[in-house]
Amino acid sequence: MNLLLLVLFSLGSNKIVEVRWTDTAPRIDGIIEDIWQSADSVYGFIQHSPYEKEILTEKTVVYVLQDKDNFYVAFRCYAQNHKLAANLGGNVDCATLYIDPFGSKTTAYYFNVCASGTFDDGMILDDGRSEDGSWDGVWYRAVKAYDDFYEVEVKIPFRSIRYRQRLDEWGINFERYIPNNQETDYWTEVLQIEGNMVSKYGRLKGINPQTTGYYFELYPEGFVKYDK
Repeated sequence: MNLLLLVLFSLGSNKIVEVRWTDTAPRIDGIIEDIWQSADSVYGFIQHSPYEKEILTEKTVVYVLQDKDNFYVAFRCYAQNHKLAANLGGNVDCATLYIDPFGSKTTAYYFNVCASGTFDDGMILDDGRSEDGSWDGVWYRAVKAYDDFYEVEVKIPFRSIRYRQRLDEWGINFERYIPNNQETDYWTEVLQIEGNMVSKYGRLKGINPQTTGYYFELYPEGFVKYDK
């Protein structure tokens, strides 16, 4: 089984991010603080649409951390070439995390947070051919918006998702949607003719959940702050 999983991962993207351990949990308030400096970061997104593989109009940086109970992700989404504040009430700039904690190359969870504070979650099925928005997981998020960028922090309790035990490498991808020109960017290459294929996700190395179980509970609303 382990050999099969290794072969499956080798067929995906060659992009790798290592999730580092933290003994101090980040405060989920939408502000990327010093604790994130110890995290591995990803950038170098690739434009998916409207102009495949063309130069990005904005920069996106993502950080990942873990402790024994939770997986943490932070996005810094720059908006230097479009007015972020003007879009907070309409077509909104958003960031999305995708994880395949099964090593399946076919199924993934997604967690979406927008600059306005709205959020969504669900599952990607059949290697991106279908989507199930009915999954409502337990996770926590916050966003803080400024004039020319916004920051998102996400906490996902390991107990709120299903994952393959003793698997220390998950599939992962990140998405940024920029509304001004309807631009969608991904960390790993997503071709327009293929769609959001789980089998092409990048590799999250070093993941080590130390809690087991699966539960549902009510979760608080996300919140948004905006500073002039």
